[in-house]
Amino acid sequence: MSFPSRPEWATVDLQWSPDLGPVPVSEAMRPTRESQGEQEMIARMWVMCAIQMQDKLRAATCTKPHFERYRSWITQEYERFKQPDYPQVADSRELVDMKSEDRLAAMNGLRELVKNTYMWPVIEGPWRVYDNAVDIVEGRVKLVKVLLKDGLLERFYDWANGLSEVRPLFSLMGRSNPGLRVMEIGAGTGGTTARVLDGLKSDDGQKLYSNYVFTDISPLFFDAAKARFEAYEDVEYCALDISRDPSEQGFETETYDLVIASNVLHATPCLVDTLKNVRKLLKPNGFLFNQELSPPGKYVDFMVPRDCCQDGG
Repeated sequence: MSFPSRPEWATVDLQWSPDLGPVPVSEAMRPTRESQGEQEMIARMWVMCAIQMQDKLRAATCTKPHFERYRSWITQEYERFKQPDYPQVADSRELVDMKSEDRLAAMNGLRELVKNTYMWPVIEGPWRVYDNAVDIVEGRVKLVKVLLKDGLLERFYDWANGLSEVRPLFSLMGRSNPGLRVMEIGAGTGGTTARVLDGLKSDDGQKLYSNYVFTDISPLFFDAAKARFEAYEDVEYCALDISRDPSEQGFETETYDLVIASNVLHATPCLVDTLKNVRKLLKPNGFLFNQELSPPGKYVDFMVPRDCCQDGG
């Protein structure tokens, strides 16, 4: 006597989520913590580094025009430090008047305070710029290599991206369109990439995009990024200079549902032309996610000067 084989049952797990349209951005993207104290500590560190750097740079021979501009900017800020109420460092005048050895001791005190904490890269970064300033402007060492050592630059951007929680926003976008075509401009060390890819997956780990194009102006970061994101499917790595027409660099226009740019568009020579090039990449109903650090102080300009970012200076 034979019995029919047991039928194979297929099941469906319905996962409900809000539609992207009605959800306010303030609910989909929130600050992760109160960071005013962190910002003030960073501002204090870079101001002391800039003061301490003054004499070193004055005697240096700058090898590129943008190093001359950087030195002039440091001089201008130094004069501003002497005025009351400098942003986030109200006692900047007192820091200018300190003895050099006392200022160095204060700088090293901050470095020791944050050692082995998530604040290490944002305090150590300004120190490295100060410590290597003459070698950088005289062309003996590249700023980007100074900052990449020991993973500092990667951890700096991880800290910056950790100031806000963006994964719920990208989760909503992916659930609304699981076939998203995504491009990230100036992805660099992958700090933003990590959060976006983590957001673009379902509750059971299925990806909510069709392909993700990781770009940067230089392939310098690609090997590290490939290792960091090897667990993710359908991620491509391509060089792209967004200040130039992307169609002339092999990219199809009106292709991407989502273009991501985190702390990068400001570093291009002409923002109007850059945004036009970004628009060429987007589908007519596509989204641009543009994120920029804009603290009252200028530690980002001190640590990662725009022109140095463009040529690896």
